[in-house]
Amino acid sequence: MSNGFEKDLRNHLHREAARANDLPSGLPSRIRRGIDSGGRFTPIQQLAVVATMVIFVAAVGVLIVQLKGARGSQPAHPGYTCANRSGGDPNASSNLQIVRVTPEGGFDRVTFEFDGPIPGYRVDQVDSLAPTEGSGFLHVSLRNISSPVSGIVTPVDPGPRLVTEVRQLTAPAEWTVFGISLARPTCNRVSQLQNATRLVIDFVTPATFTCNTTAGGNQADGPFTLTGIGVQPEGNPETGFYDHLALSFDSAVPPYAVIPQNSATFTRYDGTTVTLAGSSGVRLKLGNVRNTDLSKVGWILATTMPELVKASPTDFTPKLSQIKEVAVLGNSQGTIQFGIGLASAACIRVIDQGKTLVIDFKSPVPVAQGPVQVRELSFPDALHGWALGTASKGQTTYLILARTTDGGATWHYLPFQDPSIANAVGTSWHILFADAQVGWLYGPHLYVTHDGGTTWAAPQSGPVSVGLPPLLALSVSGDSGWAVTAVQECTAPAGSCPPVLLVSSDGDRGWTVAAQQPRIVGRLAQIVRVSHDVGWILSWRHYAASDSSSLAVTHDGGVTWHTLTTPCPPATSFEDRMAAIDDRTIWIICGSQPGAGEKEKQLITSTDGGLQWSHHPNPPASGYVQSLALSGPTSGLVGWLAATRGPLYATTDGGRTWSPAILVGTQVGQAGAGMIEVIFTDALHGWAATSTEVFRTSDGGLHWTGVPAEALE
Repeated sequence: MSNGFEKDLRNHLHREAARANDLPSGLPSRIRRGIDSGGRFTPIQQLAVVATMVIFVAAVGVLIVQLKGARGSQPAHPGYTCANRSGGDPNASSNLQIVRVTPEGGFDRVTFEFDGPIPGYRVDQVDSLAPTEGSGFLHVSLRNISSPVSGIVTPVDPGPRLVTEVRQLTAPAEWTVFGISLARPTCNRVSQLQNATRLVIDFVTPATFTCNTTAGGNQADGPFTLTGIGVQPEGNPETGFYDHLALSFDSAVPPYAVIPQNSATFTRYDGTTVTLAGSSGVRLKLGNVRNTDLSKVGWILATTMPELVKASPTDFTPKLSQIKEVAVLGNSQGTIQFGIGLASAACIRVIDQGKTLVIDFKSPVPVAQGPVQVRELSFPDALHGWALGTASKGQTTYLILARTTDGGATWHYLPFQDPSIANAVGTSWHILFADAQVGWLYGPHLYVTHDGGTTWAAPQSGPVSVGLPPLLALSVSGDSGWAVTAVQECTAPAGSCPPVLLVSSDGDRGWTVAAQQPRIVGRLAQIVRVSHDVGWILSWRHYAASDSSSLAVTHDGGVTWHTLTTPCPPATSFEDRMAAIDDRTIWIICGSQPGAGEKEKQLITSTDGGLQWSHHPNPPASGYVQSLALSGPTSGLVGWLAATRGPLYATTDGGRTWSPAILVGTQVGQAGAGMIEVIFTDALHGWAATSTEVFRTSDGGLHWTGVPAEALE
């Protein structure tokens, strides 16, 4: 190899490396050092090194561009391009009369209408468009428009599907800049129209979601080479969320079929079966491909918790909201089949972007960024349980739900299908399950599920529905339901309108105001029910007063109520909790106003259903009253107190002494906020939770083991 040829080759490679602006930091400089390593290798070795670098640059560049979306890809629609453009009459001076955004057949259109010639314009794709929202951005610059636009019109119904915002970014000057925000990056088509004079920019709207098999691809050319696979979450609250699977190819998308199925169990080429993570699935078939070694395909796993991802050339588990696992089912004779395990049955959207096949899986909520924050537990039996919590993505927090069917050893996400639930975050949300299938989400609204939490709906009839006052407490036994709700309109002085008891006799479908109202004070309440007929309503205020707490009891299923002696004195009635193990044995913890991680507490117990009380002023001062539970092993009654800013306490001598329980978990030392709940379903099986970990016991509380909330799948 001549020195001149080597020099020319190095110069050419330097230019190509300089164009790779999207490569990871430091990689271009390493490539250049490799290019300049002449003299240390033989000519054949130099050619081998150069060829390897070129292939590597191309492969990584394709993957990065592919996961950025349609920008930079080959558009699949004639007339559309991802390049910057300019045009118009640079000497014209026109008034911009209006900007319109309209949904058309297959595309969204942004129209700039003038009263004269189309002025000089530039259409530039940019990386950011603050303060607009979206993931695709465009700048439209107009020259010498003599007055600001009179209005930007965007219809609501039907509204645009891809254009999320159009905004004037600068005041009129030589160049006036408008920003167009898109739900996802995409190419566009620019046209100049007359009668009236208009500059229009069209954006192809994405294919619609479908739950049916979808097929397509290039049936004529090939064979094709699969060059990269990427997975990442996409979307926002306005346009909806979806998990994004993209496969890039060397020249065009090969023949494909996307086949949904009702389970995550797949049959391989050899007849064996494999069950992937999730409860549903999709089979992806690719034909006329030349890949025989998938270990050479680049994989990008865009996940917020990479330490939880299992990855190999033929199997990886990104653990997004919908996509839980992707595995190769077979690769033979030019056909590759993938199995995709999904969290739940999801409709799909398939987009052919020329060299990239994109499959979007509709997802009700985005993947969380960071660990789940547990808020509340519900266990109707020793095996089935639910954890209600929150998770964040960017600046937005979402309500989430996880379910266990093995007593808390493993958990799985149940994304809320309704965005009004997923986005309605607040500490007033609560969860209650009567059995393995029927449960309620209540607080600002009331929703019911009959399939274990997979789907939720408002009650079919009755006064309790979306938009009515928040529910403070809820209890259901069979078809009998009780709910304490705030008063929607209160004309009396502030704080003097007591909450109202609603009752249901048809399994929660219809609710009416109870004929006899129990005495309820304040806006804090707890319902404790031990049978269809027997239950109590404990209510209290967040301040000391002569009527700062109240306890009412019923023995006839809520037909009549009787007020018992006020259990908690005013000084210790800032935060009260109650537990009962039968119709006679009840405990109440009364807590004073908190301060510096402590509060004065008093335990009050009754063995006759609340007619007479024994006072035990010895609970530990550390921590705030949060949750109280009773369990009855053969050795005697055990009381459990979960304290925020404190540990899980236990007493085996009726409340005379309390000791912290020993919790064995991965994040016990990180639970600075303390305990949030403790529950027992029988003498042996119980659960306790911090905001970051759920603990379980199967021996009455002698031993506790935890599962971190961030491991919920």
